[in-house]
Amino acid sequence: MINSVQGNLKPLELPMMKEVGGKKDAQGFGDMFSKAFKEANQALYYSGQAARVVASGGNIELHEVSIASQKAKIALHLTTQLATKITQVASQMFQMQI
Repeated sequence: MINSVQGNLKPLELPMMKEVGGKKDAQGFGDMFSKAFKEANQALYYSGQAARVVASGGNIELHEVSIASQKAKIALHLTTQLATKITQVASQMFQMQI
């Protein structure tokens, strides 16, 4: 049974943008990377759920489905770009001579 995702859609929060008490949240690089991929995965999941609700004739507005789809697209693009840049930086560091 597919439930409506109308109330479950929320703004995309990227963990690297959060601040706590006016100071940047101190966290490991791996944690930041993991949270970014988790948020992108959630956005993709909600987008898929919204599309399924529309396909089954559920009660959801079409613009909400479109917004969820665009959020998922942006989140996926951001995380793939981030992974690409990290790979490029690591490659350049390994090529450096000490």
